Amino acid sequence: MVELSPQTSPADKVILYSRNYSDCSARLRIALNFKGISYEYRPADAETVSSASYKALNPVGTIPTLVIERGQATQDKYKSIVLIESLAALEYLEEAYPDRTRLLPSSSGQLGPAARAVVRTLVNVLVADTHPLTTARVCRQICSRFPGPGAEHAAVTANRDWDAYWIERGLQCYEDLIADVAGKYSVNDEITMADVCLVPEIWTAEKVGIDLGKYPTVKRVYMALMEVEAFKKAHWKGQPDTLDSDRA
Repeated sequence: MVELSPQTSPADKVILYSRNYSDCSARLRIALNFKGISYEYRPADAETVSSASYKALNPVGTIPTLVIERGQATQDKYKSIVLIESLAALEYLEEAYPDRTRLLPSSSGQLGPAARAVVRTLVNVLVADTHPLTTARVCRQICSRFPGPGAEHAAVTANRDWDAYWIERGLQCYEDLIADVAGKYSVNDEITMADVCLVPEIWTAEKVGIDLGKYPTVKRVYMALMEVEAFKKAHWKGQPDTLDSDRA
């Protein structure tokens, strides 16, 4: 079990099928840590996600899958909740555990709706416009287009170049959007859902050799976030399924 906070755990049993290097999985690890929600980490390798039992949970065969076995439920059909999209899962955690630390600005006040819209815009720049273009499924299709001698090397190079191209575009857009709204973090001085999505994207950016110095505000925000325990605990180098050779 992963438990970060001394807060009382909810009656729910929370299970996260995760892969250490998955950006989508990392978003949920960060959010669960930040909200102080205990969860069981179940490594989801290629064999697991292709199994019949996993496909029964997640027909798409992707990661993460978040399972909430509710301690209390008003209707039997909601006794067990299975969420297979990280953004939907983030929104669920925000609504289902309102007593936990929030990841969206308060909706009250004149600026509340605007601030929430800004956060959701930043989230979608990464989750909808950037990350899907760099997923393993997309990259496998790209790599399959390089037949012949030296194909493996060419495929790896093309994969990294492809990822870097789209991530750089996404980070530049994020940099431009937070120029006037960033405080200590992406939006003012409170950690939000945007930060939860930003950090895993930067971990991938680092893997493909992107220079964060080109995005000074993003880099400053990232450095501040990596001082927060919830983010440090979620790092891909420190998960149960991290290879010994990759551990920090």
